[in-house]
Amino acid sequence: MRQGNNPIKGSAPAPETARHRVIIPVYIPSTDGYFARLPEILELCLESLHLSVAGRAAVTVISNGCMSPVVERLQAMCRAGWIDQLVLNRENVGKLNAIIPAARASFEELITFADADVFFDAGWLEAVETVFAAFPECGSVSPVPRQEHVWKHTSATIVGALTKGVLRFAPQLNEEDIALLLRVFGAWHHDFWETQMVVTRKNSRAIVGAGHFTVTLRRDMLRLMPQAPHGSIFAAGAEEAWIDAPPDRHGYWKLATPHVYAHHMGNVPEPWITERLAALRQLAGTSRPPRPGVLPRPRPSMIPAWIRDALVALLCWKQLYRLLFRPLGFRPTNDREFAKYRARSP
Repeated sequence: MRQGNNPIKGSAPAPETARHRVIIPVYIPSTDGYFARLPEILELCLESLHLSVAGRAAVTVISNGCMSPVVERLQAMCRAGWIDQLVLNRENVGKLNAIIPAARASFEELITFADADVFFDAGWLEAVETVFAAFPECGSVSPVPRQEHVWKHTSATIVGALTKGVLRFAPQLNEEDIALLLRVFGAWHHDFWETQMVVTRKNSRAIVGAGHFTVTLRRDMLRLMPQAPHGSIFAAGAEEAWIDAPPDRHGYWKLATPHVYAHHMGNVPEPWITERLAALRQLAGTSRPPRPGVLPRPRPSMIPAWIRDALVALLCWKQLYRLLFRPLGFRPTNDREFAKYRARSP
């Protein structure tokens, strides 16, 4: 039996939806072995996100079968306002089966997926949204350029940028960017010293080549992904098939910001992370760079995927030749400079 009327019925407006939502899955079942220091890494991740976003994006955290102390800490963060949506899964359902339903239940225009060991630098949000504003063809943007992914699921990007005359090879990353990439990802980022494949339009630039450990998608990209749940908790290549491939298949560009704005921490905190967090805390409360206004509607490429793939395969041969023959002595002239940057990384 109902007595009286609900006091908010018909009178309370729904809260305004943000433009951007960040979704982070967390799996810390214990504090043994590999997981021993992951609670510290999670704290660093969420504090850096809270400070860098500064209330301008909604945050969803998914506890994917975490131990009770971790769940309690996440609940405390939710009460403190660091998290506006906390999802508690009793069992680990897998990363994709956790984040995709949460994204599909969101109304925000941009959805960022990030692992729980990502450190966010100041300005990442504005940088990512600026790329979307400057390049309406874009379906996904990462705040971390990845040179080893320049040819992976980027046929729509490369062919589209070529046909529009906005593709360039230019030394976009600065010394600090290169040192950060070398420190986290290793020596295969040698080619970052020389030039990067970039797209340019007016005063805006973005780099071709990005991974998925943190990536921002237009919400429209969710409908391009498989609709059924993934059949494995963890399967190699699953994120590539769900997150990287579908936008490219349907003609959307895949880009990265022109500088490094996020970092992979792994499962052990390092001194450089603490230093970056201290710098981020000092910026708290200061003025933020402006965000772009209304984002333009996406404009996918109309060139069939098989034609794009064939063209990119031909272009890639030059890169393959270079990689195959470099070990035989065909070295670039900047090895001395590369050694200087490599020495900076621990």
